Parts: sequence; C-alpha cells; structure tokens
Amino acid sequence: MSDTTTAAPLTPTPVPAGSPAVAPAAAPTGRPRSRRGRARRWLGLSVPPFLLFLAIMGVWYLVSYVLLDPDRRFLLPPPHQVVQVAFLRW
Repeated sequence: MSDTTTAAPLTPTPVPAGSPAVAPAAAPTGRPRSRRGRARRWLGLSVPPFLLFLAIMGVWYLVSYVLLDPDRRFLLPPPHQVVQVAFLRW
C-alpha cells in the first residue's frame, strides 16, 4: 500500500504593486545589552542561590539552638562554631 496524499496546488497570493514582495528583516543594532539588562540578568542568576543559602543557614541555626538540647548540641553545632573550629584554629 502506498501512502500518498493529494494536496491542493499552491497558488501564489497577489502582492499589491507598491509593497515589496518580502518583508525586510529587522537589522541588528550592534549595540550590546544595556546595563540594566545585564544587572537584571545577574541578579536573576545570583539571588536565588543566595536566598537558598540563607534558608539553609536559618534551618541549621533553628535545629541547633531550638530543637536540640544543649547537651546534645555536639550532634549539630551552629554554623559559626563549625567555621571557627574548621577554618580559624591554627
């Protein structure tokens, strides 16, 4: 079985005499993005990870100081103690 379909023949649409047959393409301006566009893009890419970092730090402090008893705080010390012990002791 052949799978052939018949389509109506294409007929050209008439173009008025004064208009060009093909619409001109928009020419690139050659201008770089504006500062506002670059700043908005940078903020859009950097703010969400920063907010996630703040949320993680907040949950860490919440668990360390509110949910854990002081005698069990060694299980999850607060972030500033982790930084002091891990990076600021010589």
